[in-house]
Amino acid sequence: MKLNFLVAGFSKCGTTTLCSMLMSHPQLFIPPRFKEPRFFIDDAYKLRWQWFSNLFHEASADMLLGEGTVAYSEYEFAEECCQRIKKAFPGIKIMLIARDPVDRLESSFREMHSSGPDWALDCPFDIKDALMDLPNMLNDTQYYEILSIYQRYFKEDQLLVLFQEDLKSKPQDVLERCLKFLGVDSNPVASLEGRQLNRATDKYYDTEALRELRNLKLHPEGTPHLRKIPTYLQNQLLPHLNLRKPFQKEKLNWSKEAKALVIRKLGSGPEEFLQAQGKDLSFWPRYRSFLKEV
Repeated sequence: MKLNFLVAGFSKCGTTTLCSMLMSHPQLFIPPRFKEPRFFIDDAYKLRWQWFSNLFHEASADMLLGEGTVAYSEYEFAEECCQRIKKAFPGIKIMLIARDPVDRLESSFREMHSSGPDWALDCPFDIKDALMDLPNMLNDTQYYEILSIYQRYFKEDQLLVLFQEDLKSKPQDVLERCLKFLGVDSNPVASLEGRQLNRATDKYYDTEALRELRNLKLHPEGTPHLRKIPTYLQNQLLPHLNLRKPFQKEKLNWSKEAKALVIRKLGSGPEEFLQAQGKDLSFWPRYRSFLKEV
């Protein structure tokens, strides 16, 4: 089996939508029921080759094979994953997609609340507290540093950097760039209109009342069972009890201290990342506004 391409991240930047677009092309195959296998994260990945290969058994012989695992671009795993990917598939092509760091952090914050119960994680309600308690939220937003890791292992023509902002405003252009990068025909695919997936408004959060119930010590037998209920079921049942609610479209409240924390951690990275892609800070207006305020 030969893996031809990866959508490796960055997380919360549109990888699900991008993979959906690529899957529409008749020459490309991404496992439809297992988009994110996290294969190269596992220290024992060499023992799972057969399992990984089986994910692609429905692909025809003339299709290019790919998968999309955002954990490959998480700061904690990027170096090790690059080493493993390079050794297994030295000629592979890799796509990375970024967005305004503020938007990515807000999306990550919502995701921590939405899926946190699956991992027994209680994400703080205040975003500054969340950034302090969950440092990977900021670590994984260091696009420039993570891209630099990839550039040490792969040639320039093996890497394609995209932006979620472009994916939203001109999806057909982004898709054509991807197809050219992969070397396949720019055949027409299904309509790309309204294909934004994994949206912020699809995410839910605990109410304070539910958070108290989760951590209640008075019922040591009941509380663990509550935590074991998968979040997709909680999202169906608990909103009717006003215990879990959907996030709305409005932006989160950022204190000046929270903004300063973001600027201090990311440093000059966002500007350097944009400059390397031929853009300036005006492309990310929310992050630029943080810089001006702080």
